[in-house]
Amino acid sequence: MTARPAWLSLLVLVLTLVAGPALAGRLVATGKIEIIDAINRSFVLSGGQAFSAGPKVKLSKRKIGDDVVVIYEIKSDVLLAVDVRRVPFALPTHISSEEQK
Repeated sequence: MTARPAWLSLLVLVLTLVAGPALAGRLVATGKIEIIDAINRSFVLSGGQAFSAGPKVKLSKRKIGDDVVVIYEIKSDVLLAVDVRRVPFALPTHISSEEQK
């Protein structure tokens, strides 16, 4: 069993508290980056969600395989990424069977 839902929930909560009103009307998605299209300024997460990168998103800082949290808006039926943040290494991605006991 993985701890991913627990730490992702905590991360989303922290981002919501820190960003506060800036997140009003915005949505949050998490996952690994599977595809980056620098020419079209777009990327796809492991869940299949495809995003267009907003003007302030620097795709050059991201690479395939990065675990990210994406803050986005829906504009004209397009998922527009407003912010893409890499999940810190300090967060555990799984709990071993020894830790569960």
